[in-house]
Amino acid sequence: TDGARPHDPTLLGGIGVVLIDADGEFLTMTHAVSPGLSIAYIERLAVLMALEIATQLHIRHIIVHTDSADTVEQVAGVRRAKPGLGDITVRVRRALRHFVRAELRWVEREANGRANTLARIGASYAWDRTLWRGQQVPL
Repeated sequence: TDGARPHDPTLLGGIGVVLIDADGEFLTMTHAVSPGLSIAYIERLAVLMALEIATQLHIRHIIVHTDSADTVEQVAGVRRAKPGLGDITVRVRRALRHFVRAELRWVEREANGRANTLARIGASYAWDRTLWRGQQVPL
């Protein structure tokens, strides 16, 4: 998962989600988000949307990758959620409980390229949850 926010806070932000099943099949999503949200909030929102999609698909085991170390640490309770992020952090924690096995992992930004590209696309267009399914990410 990834979130993107332009330097101009009056512009849309974006979310990118890439789900990959055991057979290598992709389900990808891009989504525009309201202007003015912090990047930390958008990163958590990306994780939450990935978990919501997985729940709708009846996925029971999930590993979520994000390049936001703050998100991983604050959702895990290692560090206290920053002001303004408590509600979204609690929502992510609750969503994680819907799975038999769920793990939130930090990955380096370079390993998160597909989700980052989708997040930037979401920030560039006012798209509402555009989904693709297949063997390749349509980029």
